[in-house]
Amino acid sequence: MRRGTKTAVAQEIVGAEAVREYADRVKEARLLLRRIDKGIGQHEREQKREPKNWGYVGDMGHVVEELNDVARFLKT
Repeated sequence: MRRGTKTAVAQEIVGAEAVREYADRVKEARLLLRRIDKGIGQHEREQKREPKNWGYVGDMGHVVEELNDVARFLKT
């Protein structure tokens, strides 16, 4: 396909949109990771008030399972 044709131009535009969207998603993921870290810190503080409460252990077990799923998906 020759550069400058309508189809080539359209593909370039769509490609540029994909690049922007991907960057937006990466930014969103990094913000979520910060929120998760903040939430874990809050959970730790709550657990320290009730150190013998096994519910916190279960909560964190669930968090670890979910994060492992994400890590597997990203092949890390």
